[in-house]
Amino acid sequence: MLETVLDHHQPLPPPRRLPGMELLPPTLDQEGLFRRFMREFAAAERVDFTDLAGNPLIIDRHLFLDLKGAWKIQKGERAAWLLYTATNIRQPDEIWFEPGRRGGQDKLYYFSRFEVSRRGLLSCIAVFGREQGAEGYWLGRTNYATTQVGYVERKRNREIIAGQLRHRRRE
Repeated sequence: MLETVLDHHQPLPPPRRLPGMELLPPTLDQEGLFRRFMREFAAAERVDFTDLAGNPLIIDRHLFLDLKGAWKIQKGERAAWLLYTATNIRQPDEIWFEPGRRGGQDKLYYFSRFEVSRRGLLSCIAVFGREQGAEGYWLGRTNYATTQVGYVERKRNREIIAGQLRHRRRE
């Protein structure tokens, strides 16, 4: 397993193109969007998934629920780009581990960037967490995409403190 301390000067791997990647239509409701996302993992409601760094994840609706348990799957730009976010979890550019701060959860961050037609650059972020120092499965906390320029770089370089790189896509 690759483990290195965060180097703010090392850029992310170059963005990828995913020819033929489907954008989801705005006509799908929240349950329909979730079901379509889960099909990318060959599951209906929940799946145990091992990432490229060997971390055991639970992929389920918690990736798309806010702290009160309400759907956030259609928030911002998430819905149309949902299948890109599945690719981010399955084949990320980078996976970072950050130990819990001030009693908070340990976290895994998944980052990817994609070249998309007419929009330029798409950044995808997924976060999984578990109790500080715990072993076993990581639970989904959030999963989304944005076309904001530099977003994933800000997340990676400013929000992760004392992070360890667990996986990096080879160019």
